[in-house]
Amino acid sequence: MGEKFELEKFRTLESKESVTLEFQLKNISDEKAYDFVKLFVGQKYIGLKYLEIIPGKSDKAVFKVGYEEIKNNPVIKLTTKDKEDGILLKKNYKKFLDKNESIQEKKMPERLEKEYEDLISEGKNSSIFKKVVKSIKDIDKSSEKEEVSVKTPKNIKEEKESEGLESGEKDLEEGKRTEANRVSTGIENLDSYMQGGFVKGTMNLVTGKTGTGKTSFSASFLKKGAEKGHPGVYVTTEEREEDIKADIKAMFGWEFEKLEENNMVEILSIKPIFPSKEIQNLNRLVRSYISNLLDQVMEAVDKINAERVIIDSVSIIEMFIRDEYMARVALASLLNKLRESEVTAVLTGTVPETSQGLSGGGIIEFLVDTVLLLEFVPVSEDHKRTLTIRKMRRTDHNTNILPMEITKDGVKVYEV
Repeated sequence: MGEKFELEKFRTLESKESVTLEFQLKNISDEKAYDFVKLFVGQKYIGLKYLEIIPGKSDKAVFKVGYEEIKNNPVIKLTTKDKEDGILLKKNYKKFLDKNESIQEKKMPERLEKEYEDLISEGKNSSIFKKVVKSIKDIDKSSEKEEVSVKTPKNIKEEKESEGLESGEKDLEEGKRTEANRVSTGIENLDSYMQGGFVKGTMNLVTGKTGTGKTSFSASFLKKGAEKGHPGVYVTTEEREEDIKADIKAMFGWEFEKLEENNMVEILSIKPIFPSKEIQNLNRLVRSYISNLLDQVMEAVDKINAERVIIDSVSIIEMFIRDEYMARVALASLLNKLRESEVTAVLTGTVPETSQGLSGGGIIEFLVDTVLLLEFVPVSEDHKRTLTIRKMRRTDHNTNILPMEITKDGVKVYEV
């Protein structure tokens, strides 16, 4: 599949916290081309994007990379297969920048420019002058593209010190930035084990065998978010809407109907219809279901301006799509659409009783950013369930098996 794609152009967008690598790929074949495009930075796998492009047309694959991965000028590899196969680009990061003709300078927006001039005309002794001017300059700096050298955390630190920030102000600013980039799980004590919660805008799998607390976890994530003013959508692919609400009410006494009335929660049931007999064009049925699922989820997200989404569960989707490749394509499309909408998502997966894997199909765990494994393994007389953070990108997370309990107020984890 790799020979059907051609790299047309690429560009780099730098901010103070990360580097965005944007690649534009063209289908140079005579038929529709579809494949996964993977990015490696040095020895580290960053992620993948699914592209489906008609002949002669182009599409973009966009990746965000932290400075820790890119600051030492490692080799950038964009490939359609493994790290050394199907390579579309392989270049040292410094040379990557030097050859990049798509980088464009962004000027200060006119509104900010006028505000800046007005402040100067009023005089520099205003009590808010320095703060406002600094924020305007920061916006200008974050979009500046003339420099080709990468701004490392060390450079950023030196810039702040040169601006005269006191150590206490720097700590407060860093804390606010970290908090802004994190979304609370809604699980008591869990956030402290993962640097403040889920990374904003990521896809997070909560998986385990039957009865381990996946629905309870999802309900807690949605409820606690709604309490803080963050609307959420709950999609069930196995139950009826009224059954989910009844289960949550029975477990915790939470009235999700009231949250729905206030447009803080939207609950949808989107179950696949399994054919009663073999049909000739199963792929068309699969595409129709995934398209319908995406349309309804995005409509609900737009309706209440949702910031959180639950898909409970993706295992039924894997079961419905019997072909492994089609399942991978469908799940990747779902995750990409959710990422584009900038929501933070929790997807649940069911592990078969006889399996030692992380999901029923063995696919979804490779596409998500986080994997939380829930197990029914008594660690003491008081605690019968456990939670383990098996994987979490961009996070220095705890790796211990944490005792977990489902209480009347929600899910709670304990120190080990």
